[in-house]
Amino acid sequence: MVVDRNTKIGDLLKMREDALDIIASITPAFEKLRNPVLRKSIAPRVRVKDAARIGNMPVNTFLKFLEKHDFEVSYDERDTMEVQPKKCEVLKNYKTVSLDVRADLESGRDPFNKIREKLAGLEKGEALEVIVDFEPVPLIDLFERSGYDHCTICRDGYVSTYFFKPMPEEGGLWNKIKGIFGRQRKTAYEPAPLTKIEIGDAEDFKRLLNRYEGKIVTLDVRGMEMPMPMMTVLEALSHLPEGQALLVEHERIPQYLLPELKKRGKRIAAQKTGEGHTRLIIY
Repeated sequence: MVVDRNTKIGDLLKMREDALDIIASITPAFEKLRNPVLRKSIAPRVRVKDAARIGNMPVNTFLKFLEKHDFEVSYDERDTMEVQPKKCEVLKNYKTVSLDVRADLESGRDPFNKIREKLAGLEKGEALEVIVDFEPVPLIDLFERSGYDHCTICRDGYVSTYFFKPMPEEGGLWNKIKGIFGRQRKTAYEPAPLTKIEIGDAEDFKRLLNRYEGKIVTLDVRGMEMPMPMMTVLEALSHLPEGQALLVEHERIPQYLLPELKKRGKRIAAQKTGEGHTRLIIY
């Protein structure tokens, strides 16, 4: 297999047993891949060109390092440094609100609620800068589904990922047509309201286990670093076949997940089986 700018890091890791050590040695930024949870989430999505940007280096520098370790590579003719993606130029039109969640992650606190509340509180023309050690691919995927655009800039020792709603276009034909019919356009930056969801009790849980017998997908997120439990559950739900339920082995009832389930039309029941262990069925 020839490695080029579009090769996924996940495919690199499958090629050789020592691939993880090689990639992690390129720059400290890739040491995060040693975390099996982050590796499972990030590696299948991140390509060589993205990894080069995260590592604050040109694509060919990344490829050359791989070649030194006997990977067959195809160099990028452009050989450009994709540190500040072109689409980040749009940030000049926004006022930045910064949120550094590195301390939360290091201490085991889940920063998702904090990030989401900041997003929901953004005003017109504001963008949220989330500061972490690595590009938060799961968050990017999640917020893109909610209509947020993003761009990432790798800085000296940390990564800034900006989330923002596209500016509404003024005077477009579509707005004029809706104006004729007296329809008021909803602004693109207006955040969706947080919603609540009713949680079924232990009896509901047992009843649902019987109802979905033979149609249950099981997922264990205990021990995962925040915010990976939520990201893993949402990823599993996106691939859940119609008519099946998701059984989640969790440490607690994840309050921050409930609004997302409500938005997706899902229901949930819970059964606490002991200290640090709660079983959830999502359907």
